[in-house]
Amino acid sequence: MWILGVLVGMPVALAAQERSLLPLGVRIRVTTATPDTTARARGPTRTRFVGTLADLRADAVVLDVDPHDRRVVPFGTLRELEVSRGRQSRTGRGALIGLAAGAAAGVTTVLALCAGGECESSGGNFTGFGALVVGAAGALAGTGIGALVGALIRTERWEGVSLDGVRLYGGPAGRAGLALSWWLP
Repeated sequence: MWILGVLVGMPVALAAQERSLLPLGVRIRVTTATPDTTARARGPTRTRFVGTLADLRADAVVLDVDPHDRRVVPFGTLRELEVSRGRQSRTGRGALIGLAAGAAAGVTTVLALCAGGECESSGGNFTGFGALVVGAAGALAGTGIGALVGALIRTERWEGVSLDGVRLYGGPAGRAGLALSWWLP
């Protein structure tokens, strides 16, 4: 029974350890804070760098911002370390925004056109029906347009990494194979 518990618990422990590994070459974003020494100092100046992880030293994070710009960020100035989890489109968000905007535009148009009584006839007032039909058509058109625009907008997802016990993974980013990991002091 004890052996089964150890075997079942091992994958959980290994998975928890792997999450704290930082692969060389992974895209990271670091935020630093340096003291502001100007006369109108309002606190630390925050600077953000995005690049690929080149090295993780005992006292600093080294990242390549571009092929000719390597930054060494001391842990003393590091306020936030994040790892890129890829880029994603905003299709769903665009569709929702388009739906709301199209429905609002359709209803507002009908209410403005019918404000002077133009939608009344001997059969009754058709303002509500017109607002419903044109609002639904606007929502449908807005959803399609919003989804198309949202599909064109791609944003990067970032996941924060705890600065305590950061470990470096010695293998290439995103590749399968034998890997080496070690703890840094």
